[in-house]
Amino acid sequence: MSNKETAIQVLKYVGGAENVKNVYHCATRLRFTLNHSDQVEKEKLQETDGVINVLGSGTQIQVVIGNAVNKVFDELMSILPSLENTSLETGEKGRITDRVFNVISGIFAPYLPLIMCSGILTGLLTLASSMGWMNVESGTYAILSAAGNAVFYFFPVLLAFTAAKQFKTNPYIAVVIGGVLLHPSFTALAEAKSAAVFFGIPVVMANYSSSVIPAILGVWLYSVIDHKLTKILPDSIRSLVITLAGLLIVVPFTILTFGPFGTYVSQLLGDGLSALVGINPLIAGLIAGGLCGYLAIFGLQWGIIPIIIINITNKGFDYFTPMWLMATYSQIGLALGVLLKTKDTELRQLSFTSFLTGLFTGITEPIIYGLLTKFKKLHIPFITAGAVAGAFVGVMGVKQYTFVFAGILNFPGFFGKTFPFYIAGMILAIGTAAAMTCVIGFEEKSEKTSEVILNSPVNGKLMELSEVRDEAFSSGSLGEGIAVVPVDGKLYAPVSGTVSAVYPTGHAYGITADSGAEILIHFGIDTVKLNGEGFKINVKQGQRIKKGDLMGEADLSVLAQRHYDSTVMVVVANTNSFQVKQISYVKEVTNQEEVLKIS
Repeated sequence: MSNKETAIQVLKYVGGAENVKNVYHCATRLRFTLNHSDQVEKEKLQETDGVINVLGSGTQIQVVIGNAVNKVFDELMSILPSLENTSLETGEKGRITDRVFNVISGIFAPYLPLIMCSGILTGLLTLASSMGWMNVESGTYAILSAAGNAVFYFFPVLLAFTAAKQFKTNPYIAVVIGGVLLHPSFTALAEAKSAAVFFGIPVVMANYSSSVIPAILGVWLYSVIDHKLTKILPDSIRSLVITLAGLLIVVPFTILTFGPFGTYVSQLLGDGLSALVGINPLIAGLIAGGLCGYLAIFGLQWGIIPIIIINITNKGFDYFTPMWLMATYSQIGLALGVLLKTKDTELRQLSFTSFLTGLFTGITEPIIYGLLTKFKKLHIPFITAGAVAGAFVGVMGVKQYTFVFAGILNFPGFFGKTFPFYIAGMILAIGTAAAMTCVIGFEEKSEKTSEVILNSPVNGKLMELSEVRDEAFSSGSLGEGIAVVPVDGKLYAPVSGTVSAVYPTGHAYGITADSGAEILIHFGIDTVKLNGEGFKINVKQGQRIKKGDLMGEADLSVLAQRHYDSTVMVVVANTNSFQVKQISYVKEVTNQEEVLKIS
């Protein structure tokens, strides 16, 4: 499919435009906030060409696209022009952890490419100056240094802007709140020898450039005031009063309270992360490299990325990230191993492109959702290689000097005395994961569906599905299958599997076969209107059944008296994932007759 076609299909299967409350994207995923969860067709969404995987539940759905996510997002936004590229509202329902991490993600995610590129530029300048290629006193160095460090220096202003979008408040006032922390008049107080006071209250001074917490908390407080006053103030004075509140209340409160609090928490988090590494770098490396690679799968990386940025800002380097990134290189090694091992053309293409993408940029979501979550055996080399390499770089004390992710393009963030050990760890992770994948292998056949034979669900007269007097079935829109006019009311399981649905009226059942095929059995046409009259249910949802088990019964005399068509339809609901073929054309069949083949 083209990116536009993928966008159209994704929108269709999340419930249409009217079901989309909000949508934005990160490096590889479309992140939807929906109005109603029951309108999502998750399986069809997952089968859409261009979609790697579908995550989340309820009204929070993440559609993993991969490298083309920005193009698909642009096409999606052209269909949904009224939506803004924002994240979750703070008041919407859902697990508190999901809401917190999504808000953090929405605040930081827009700046990650900028942060990483700034880190690359800063690393290159460090290398150039240390090698004598560039004079640190030159105008060239000064300009490029400003380009590389601006995002970090003005971080309070930038974070204030995206925080305002998360908290649904005025972003322009928010920018001013963040800007006050960097204003020369305020920063000059920190350099003064005399203590600063605000109406008799002592001010705890600190350098807030590159800070994270004060600006975010300040904007949050402003959003609370904004939302409260908006409800009670008349339109004529609302804007003026709320803006004055931001300047006269929020700014002083941020400086007096959030600033010192943020400084203390930032120092505490940074020291805690350093202590974790300092206690035993070997164990820390084993844990970080072996297990922290799963953070991205659950979206938990957003809880630790701000801490790492704070740590680098305060100390100038970080020990934890190099160990953590060994898990990323382990994933890259998995893709290389699959590429060398598999003979499947489609799998080779996926593993090759995801390997190159991961190696150069450090983006490994296509590997996580295209390989790791589908082949269980790959978790063994993933954990092992990441843990071994993580322990190695931990023991060797590898440092990261600017915030960047894994990948060759991000090497400058690690330039320093420990850089050779970082390269060695990377090679160790990729090589170990690739070798173990080739040796252990993976369940490549798990992606292939085995052949399944369906029997007739009733004794009676076999007929083509197209002959049924119900357009929903005869048109094939509900799936391919067959129909039988029953001679008695006994309904048998046409295939072994799990009962996935039992309608309370007893007129319809769902079975999920072991191959993944979803079978819908519908007894009669419009018989739901009988509200269970004449039907008897013999199975329960979730029950394991075998082919030929009695699932239910219908009193054909009741159907006849009420003038209902008793034809029984059997269709494969997820036909798009299988090849369905009718294998019997005899007129009279029993429940022992094989009628359909699914492959």
